[in-house]
Amino acid sequence: YYIIIEGMCFMGNFDSPLTIPPGESQDFVFGFTPGTYGEFTGTVTIECNDPFTPLIELPASGTGMAPDISITPDTLSFGNQEVNEPVTEDFTITNVGNSDLTISAINLGLPQFSSDSLGVIVLVPGASCVVSITFIPSEIALFEDILTIVSDDPDEGEVQQEIIGVGTAPILTATPQPIDFGEILVGGAGTVSLILGNEGTSDLEISDITIEGDIFQLDLVEVITITPGGEHNFDVTFTPETYGTFTGTMIIISNDPFSSPFDIQMTGVGLAPDITVYPETIEFGDVFLLESVTQAFTISNGGNFDLVIPDIHIGDLPFSVDFENEVIVLPGESQEINVTFSPVAINSFFDVFTVISNDPDAGEVNQDVSGTGTAPVI
Repeated sequence: YYIIIEGMCFMGNFDSPLTIPPGESQDFVFGFTPGTYGEFTGTVTIECNDPFTPLIELPASGTGMAPDISITPDTLSFGNQEVNEPVTEDFTITNVGNSDLTISAINLGLPQFSSDSLGVIVLVPGASCVVSITFIPSEIALFEDILTIVSDDPDEGEVQQEIIGVGTAPILTATPQPIDFGEILVGGAGTVSLILGNEGTSDLEISDITIEGDIFQLDLVEVITITPGGEHNFDVTFTPETYGTFTGTMIIISNDPFSSPFDIQMTGVGLAPDITVYPETIEFGDVFLLESVTQAFTISNGGNFDLVIPDIHIGDLPFSVDFENEVIVLPGESQEINVTFSPVAINSFFDVFTVISNDPDAGEVNQDVSGTGTAPVI
């Protein structure tokens, strides 16, 4: 006997040719080992020296059972996504085989990607499931990862899928920072041009700018959008109302994920003299006729800028002020001015002298002066 086996996946454990004595029999074992799922057919052909049936053909058939995993799409691309803002993309797993597909794990490498799949997934033949992948970029960068799906597919126990996403964000810059207005005269205004820029990769939206400190102002009244690489200029103004050092904070609210709120410190010095006249009243008391008595009053500058006194006004006799030329009193210093009382009649006299200066709050300071003219009693 000669035995010939035709067809994939079919085999036998015998050697040809074989001899069977009269009246005896022989058992033959045939095997079927499918390499994949599906239906297979073959033929077992027996050639022998039987004159009546020299050729026997036996049909062989079998079905291979296996799951077969299929994933679509091949690559997940999230494109450009704002930093710290989540975005989700789906992929589909399908069992195109003819036995149950068991998915035991879905693994990701980078922390910026995560899956909503928890536990084991079993798909019957022809069934599908949708798995969501979430991308949350943590910085401005390209993120590339490999998604690995572990299953009992005999040919593809681990299927890998490429995942790509780009983190984008605006980056707010400010020049100058901090803002120093220097020294500005009280009543005047100092202006600095502030340049806001966007060094990021997506549009910068500035929704609000506030200032802590009423002495500083800015000319922004609307929302600003700055494209990547762009700039926006606006003026910040310092208008001191009195002398001294002032500080403030500009607070910028934007969609910059790294620096919002964005604080800019501001400083400025208001310059002004601050006049003080002492004493407030000069009283000469009784003075004999035709005699003269002199008293001094003091003008002090408590400010941080030169005090300029161009003139001191006083009425007619019997009072006079020893003042001829402009007087400049430096910050922190004082100047004495003499006032003289020379009565010409027996009477009480009252007057007001006025100190004129560049003090923005007290440009004219009035001081009372009084005295009484008397004569000796004979």
